[in-house]
Amino acid sequence: MKIFVGCSSRDVGNHDYNRVADTIGEWIAANGHDFVFGGCGEGLMGRIFRKVHGRGKVYATQAKVYKEELIGLDADEIQVIDTINQRKDYYAQLADVLVYIPGGIGTMDELISGIETRRAKEHTNPLIIVNENNFFGPLLEMLEKIYKENLASESVKELYYVADNVESAIKKLTEICNK
Repeated sequence: MKIFVGCSSRDVGNHDYNRVADTIGEWIAANGHDFVFGGCGEGLMGRIFRKVHGRGKVYATQAKVYKEELIGLDADEIQVIDTINQRKDYYAQLADVLVYIPGGIGTMDELISGIETRRAKEHTNPLIIVNENNFFGPLLEMLEKIYKENLASESVKELYYVADNVESAIKKLTEICNK
């Protein structure tokens, strides 16, 4: 399967988040899956890239505005896409599963877009949010507020799975990939 992981392109220096990236990268490679990512060899993205590179196929997708991040990246396939929104559509169609681990503004945008485009039936990919150290807690609280205030249907919650830690995420990934 092709697994997209949305995450930080910056070196965050956080041991727990580095462990999440390493664990997911090792699992992807050890289980013969491919890695779809934002096309940066730095940060958490770079950690996963290095775990998978040479063991599974690596698909790098990047918007033109950030194409310099691709320099020196030895991915199996590199796609430079015109815009951020087109890039999100591209990887959602390419990947079989969308996983989100700690990241910045781009990761938050990708996560919300992943939920919304699944809700709109633009893709059917399972979405896994790895809420290690409650990183996504404030966002998940905001989503709960949206549901509670009837601004969106609570059925949207069925479109994504929240794993409290990377071990739970790996268990869910294994379940999805073995279907």
